[in-house]
Amino acid sequence: MKPVARAWGAWVKLWSTREQAFGWAVFRIGIGLCLLYSMLSILSAGLVDFLWVDVEYGGYRVTDPLEILLIDLGPARPTIVNGIFAVTLAGAICVVLGAGGRVATFVTLQGYLCLTRINFETVGSDDALLTNALWLLFLCDATGTLSVRCRRRTGRWTSEAQVGAWGRYLGVFQLVIVYTFAGLNKTNTQWVPWGKLDGLYRVWMDPVWLRFDMNWVPYVYPLTQVGSAVTWIFETFSWVILWVLYLRHTRDRPGVMRAVFNRWDLRKVFLVVGASLHLGIFATMDVGPFSLVSLTFYVCLFQPNEVASAFGRIGRLVSRRRLATTPIEAPTQ
Repeated sequence: MKPVARAWGAWVKLWSTREQAFGWAVFRIGIGLCLLYSMLSILSAGLVDFLWVDVEYGGYRVTDPLEILLIDLGPARPTIVNGIFAVTLAGAICVVLGAGGRVATFVTLQGYLCLTRINFETVGSDDALLTNALWLLFLCDATGTLSVRCRRRTGRWTSEAQVGAWGRYLGVFQLVIVYTFAGLNKTNTQWVPWGKLDGLYRVWMDPVWLRFDMNWVPYVYPLTQVGSAVTWIFETFSWVILWVLYLRHTRDRPGVMRAVFNRWDLRKVFLVVGASLHLGIFATMDVGPFSLVSLTFYVCLFQPNEVASAFGRIGRLVSRRRLATTPIEAPTQ
């Protein structure tokens, strides 16, 4: 029973780990901004009533009844829909600012779930990612630092507060689930390396989602084939990052592979490839905030001190550029 006891002890220790809350707070801010982007894009286009109000009251189709916490609010009338939208929008602002704690996060979650579930034609994968992220932020509170709550409690915007690392672990697992099933869904001749590899070409030739005319794509067809292969490989084998994170988490143990992946940080390769794919999607296709939400989950790949260090480097780079562009005044006589 000793091996079982050791395994159970390691499992409990893994999920009991606590860490600085900085990285989790950055994740909270990113998710809140993505939620604001999603809602404000609909509001600015004047589509709130059109998409979510029942056809009987001015919408374009029959919608499901409004429901919050198993409470049936009845048909999707304009007053109720706009009220829920306003509350959810205010909640998204609270999530960004770190105000209201778990209560604000939960209200925002329920409001967004209510809106996006009444019309199945308006639900996208980005909505599922956003609501799953809000569940994680509710269960593993992310307002310990970089928040209004922190400011009110300590008088400063940052603190040394800690949070359970399990929220970040589940964030990585969510990202891997999305990629793995997306890759498996692409297992056909359009995407696999031994096939025709015309998947990306077909996507960019479909005008439904494109932001602009891409009639130049046929001239770079071989590059689209490379992109198709890289996309399939990256998504299908994204689960490898879980193994890499485990090896880095147990860096004190012996093993050749553990030593290799602790010296060669595969997370950076994962980040570069994934960011390139998502930024390419965001630049060329109008598919909502999916790419932005997915990239926000990348914060979970890194330790809080690594996230803080990255922001520090960015801040120092910006400061140096400001100094370099500041004109030097001539001395007065």
